[in-house]
Amino acid sequence: MKAFVSAVFRCVNHVLAIFGLRLLRANAPARNFALFFKHLKSLGFEPRTVIDVGVAFGEAERVPLHRDDYALAAGPDVGLHGSNAIATGADSVNWGAVPPGIFDAAENTVGWRVDAADDLTKAVVRVQLSGAGLAAGIAVRLQSGALGGEGVLDADGVATFPLVDGQQGPVTESAAWDHDWRSTAVTVGVDVEESVDAPQTRERIRDFARARLRGPAGDAFLVEVLAAESDY
Repeated sequence: MKAFVSAVFRCVNHVLAIFGLRLLRANAPARNFALFFKHLKSLGFEPRTVIDVGVAFGEAERVPLHRDDYALAAGPDVGLHGSNAIATGADSVNWGAVPPGIFDAAENTVGWRVDAADDLTKAVVRVQLSGAGLAAGIAVRLQSGALGGEGVLDADGVATFPLVDGQQGPVTESAAWDHDWRSTAVTVGVDVEESVDAPQTRERIRDFARARLRGPAGDAFLVEVLAAESDY
C-alpha cells in the first residue's frame, strides 16, 4: 500500500510540475535549502550556522555537464565505432587514479579507436563525463603489447595522440592491421595499480548508492535526499 501511495504521489507531482507547483507530504524533509530552513523554523529551531556534510558537486550551474545518457550500470555508446577504424574497444576508469566529480561512475565508459592517416596510426580515446569538474589536462595512455601512446584529455573528455612501437618509432598502417589489439588497456589519470577485484568493488559501491537513492534512510545527507528526487 505504501508503494502504491508513493507512486500516486509522484505521478501527481509530475502533473503539477507543468504548472510550476509541487505537492509536499506533511512533515516531510525539505527538498531544497529554502524549504529546509523554513521547516526547521517551524520546529522552533533557528540555527546560525549550518554545515552540510556530503558530496560536493561544486558550481554545476556554471559548468555544462557532458552526458549522452544517464545509465549508471551500463556504459553508453561512445561514438568511436567508425567504418575506417582499425580497432575499437572499451575500458573502465580506475576511480583511485582520477580526481572526483568528473567521470561517469559506470563500467566501460572509456572508448578507444585506432585510426590510420597517411600510413601512420593514431589513437582516439573518449571518456564519458558526468560531474562538474574539468577533464582538460588529465593524462591518458593506451597500451597494447609493444604498441602504445599517450596524451591528455580535452574539456570534452577526448584525447587524440600518435601510436609508437617498442623502439618509439611510428606505427604504420600495415603494422596496425597485423597487430592483435585484444589485450589493449587504457589508463586514465595517474599510474596507479588497480586490484584484480576492482570492478567488483566498484559494483558493490554502485549497488550501495542505488539502495540509498531508492529510499533515503533516516541518516541520509541532504544531498542524498535531493538526489533521490531526480528521475535518473
